[in-house]
Formats: sequence, structure tokens, C-alpha cells
Amino acid sequence: MTLGDGKPKPAGTWDYYGARDPAYRQFHSNGSFSVGVFRWLRKADGLSTKRGPVVKRFTGHVFGAQKVYAQALAYIASLELP
Repeated sequence: MTLGDGKPKPAGTWDYYGARDPAYRQFHSNGSFSVGVFRWLRKADGLSTKRGPVVKRFTGHVFGAQKVYAQALAYIASLELP
């Protein structure tokens, strides 16, 4: 399972995504972007999932994108601790 790609994951999975993520060549002209950490939630139909509310946002420059991803992944790891 790849985090950060914006594709649906199983309910309860923590993930991150940014609509202006440089990985998808959709960044702002000012060179900054952000990704939000959220949890996938089950839809009312019980069959599919949807993005839950963003609980934390990480911002950085497109040339430092890996640092932003690392911060998001570290935060997700801290949420998954027992």
C-alpha cells in the first residue's frame, strides 16, 4: 500500500495527500505546497471509503518535498503507536 497517492485505502488507515503536491506536477507558482494527514473513513454504503478531516498539515517548498513527506510519515507513525 502506497501512502500519499490519494487513492482509497481500507477504513481506519492513516494517509496524507496534497492537491498541489509536486509529485503530481500540480504545484503553485510560488513554489510551496502542503499535504494534509487524514484517516480513511467508511462511507454510509459500508462498501467504500472516503477521506476524513485533515488533522495536521505540513508545508514546504517543492524542492524540499521529501522533507515534507518524511514529516507526514513520521506524524502518521506517531499516531499508530499503541
